[in-house]
Amino acid sequence: MPPASLTADGSSPHTTPVHPPLGEQAITVVLPADFAAFCQLHHEIYQHFAHHLLANHDTAADAVQHALGDLAASWTQALASHHTTAIAWEALTHRIQRAHTPPTPPRAPCTPSSPPQKPTPPSCTAS
Repeated sequence: MPPASLTADGSSPHTTPVHPPLGEQAITVVLPADFAAFCQLHHEIYQHFAHHLLANHDTAADAVQHALGDLAASWTQALASHHTTAIAWEALTHRIQRAHTPPTPPRAPCTPSSPPQKPTPPSCTAS
């Protein structure tokens, strides 16, 4: 694989091949090198934290991957905010909370247990 070209800031990007369904052309996703470094630096602690709270390795791994994906989608803004770690931690805790909360089952349509009663007219009594 040839060396990656440098980005505008002089760093080399992290590339990830994406394998589409059979017969479609492959694409390569290029992530900024600073984002890849951030992920390498924080991934292990995020994984331990998520696993501690979720107690399931696969669910924890999914939560961490989705949180880092959320961060990647807003990486430029997160980096410019100077609170990148706090933004990432918020994304992680949000994803852990979503993974921890069971989905709400669909509600059954409301059906009365007995047919509604027709109002009875007041009785007329002779006085």
